[in-house]
Amino acid sequence: MKDSGTKDFNLLATGYLSGTLTDQEKREFLTMIRSSRQYAGQFRKISAAYAGSYISHFESVKNDNLHNITRILSFRTEKDRMRTAKRRRRLFSAAAIIVFVLATFTAGYYMLYDIQALRIAENRTVEFTVPLGSRSKAMLPDSSTVWLNSGSILRYTADFGRKNRKVTLDGEGYFEIAENRTKPFIVTADNIDVKVTGTVFNLRNYTGDNTIELDLLEGSVSVTETGSGKTFNLTPDQNMTYDRGSGRLDIVNTDASKSALWTTGKLYFVNTPLSELLKDIERSYDVQISIHSRHIPEERFSGSISLSLPINEVLDYIDVDNKYEKVFHGNRITMTDR
Repeated sequence: MKDSGTKDFNLLATGYLSGTLTDQEKREFLTMIRSSRQYAGQFRKISAAYAGSYISHFESVKNDNLHNITRILSFRTEKDRMRTAKRRRRLFSAAAIIVFVLATFTAGYYMLYDIQALRIAENRTVEFTVPLGSRSKAMLPDSSTVWLNSGSILRYTADFGRKNRKVTLDGEGYFEIAENRTKPFIVTADNIDVKVTGTVFNLRNYTGDNTIELDLLEGSVSVTETGSGKTFNLTPDQNMTYDRGSGRLDIVNTDASKSALWTTGKLYFVNTPLSELLKDIERSYDVQISIHSRHIPEERFSGSISLSLPINEVLDYIDVDNKYEKVFHGNRITMTDR
C-alpha cells in the first residue's frame, strides 16, 4: 500500500467514524474497504484507536470528578474518603471499559452495516422497461448495447460486469455484445439460456407468444435448453425457434438482418400467421385488437410494414383483399369478416 494511499485512507476512515464524510467520500471509503483486506484491517485498527480516545477523554473527566467528590466529601474521615475514592475509581474504570466496548462495537457495527447495505445494493435488480408503442436503446455497464422493442423488459443485478454478465429478457431485444472472453454474456429467456462472448443477435421472447426466436447476425452463440440441458451452437444467418408447448428446438438458415428491421421502424414477416402479426401491431401501436373472424386464423402474411404509417393504413395494407371490417373505438379495434 502506498504512503499517499494510506494517508488518504486514514483521513477517510477518521472522517467516517466522526460522521463528517460526504456521500461521495463515504461511497469511496466503503469501496476501498470492500476491495482490500489490508484496508479492512487498517480500519479495524483505526476503529480501536478511535474508541480508545474515548477512554483518554473519560480518564480526564474521571480525575476532575474525583477531585470534586473529594472536596465535597472532605468532612469525612481520611479512611472514609479513601474508601469512597477507591469505589469511585472502580466505577469509572468499569464505565470506561463499557465506553470502549460500545465505541468499538458501534464503529464495527456501522462498518458491517454499510458493507451489508452495499452488498444488498449490488444484488438489487436493475430493470429497463419499454412501454407499449415505443422502442428504446440501453447501454449496459460493460459497454454492450441493447435495443428493446415495444413491451419489453430487460433485467440484471447491479453487480453486472464485475462478477458476471447475466441478463433476463421478456420481450424482444437486439443485442450488440462487447467482447469479453473471461466473462461470457448470458441472456435467460424463460426455457433457454443464450451464451456469447462478443456477438450481434436478435432475441424474441414475448410471454404471450408460442415460440422463442433467436437470429444470429454476427459471431457465434450457444443455446442451452434449461430443462434438458441440451446445447446447440449457431453460426451467422441462422435462426433458432423454440416451441414452448412441445419443447422442440429447430435451427434453420435465414437472412438474420431482417429480424432486426424493427430497430429502424419496420416490421418484417415471412409467411407469418395473421393472428401472430396482429400481436406485433398491438404492441407497436399500443392498441387492443379483438378478432371476430373465421378467416384471420388461416391467413398468412409476408412483407415489411413501416411503423411510421398510421394504424388504420397498416391494417388496410395487411388486408389487401378488403376481407375485413375494422371498427375503431379509441385504442380498441374490432376486426370482423365482411
